Amino acid sequence: DREKLSENCLWLFSREDEKGHKYSVGFFIDKEGHLTPQTHYAFCFFPTKAVTELNFIIHAPFLLTDSREGIRAGVQHNIDMISLLSKLAADSLVHLKDIGQSKSVPLIDDNIFDIVPYDSSKFGDVNSKDSISFMPFYTVIKKAFKNEAIILSLEHDYVCSAKAYWGGTDNSQLAEVFSNDQLQF
Repeated sequence: DREKLSENCLWLFSREDEKGHKYSVGFFIDKEGHLTPQTHYAFCFFPTKAVTELNFIIHAPFLLTDSREGIRAGVQHNIDMISLLSKLAADSLVHLKDIGQSKSVPLIDDNIFDIVPYDSSKFGDVNSKDSISFMPFYTVIKKAFKNEAIILSLEHDYVCSAKAYWGGTDNSQLAEVFSNDQLQF
């Protein structure tokens, strides 16, 4: 029921790795049931102090620093966890699209760019020994937008980036004059 949604509701997606470790990504929703950006530290059974630069939540059994506040950088287990989480986040976008279609609430719309990472400059080097990098989220989600039909068109269907265009808010009339087929190249 949309009337009963609180500010702390989210779509949570979880998987287990080959060792049975559960990891999750969560996308927050507002009272109308639409996705809403929320920034949190990475979680490892409790919040760490690791800044993700993501507008959704992640949780995994990371190996932490001695203070238990940060995620150890340069450790293969943590690199693998980030890789698995980034793939889960990208796959979740397809599921969110499907959920939105089944509930008649377009979860994936123009506002998705308030949630997914689109600026690679916000992320550090993946090979850094000083701090864990969340760059794989940018890379894998970008690939999902290129290959999966998850971009909402004016015809209310979904397309991949090869068939999408961005008219911007100032050029909204452009999309009304030309069809998707005419604008794609």
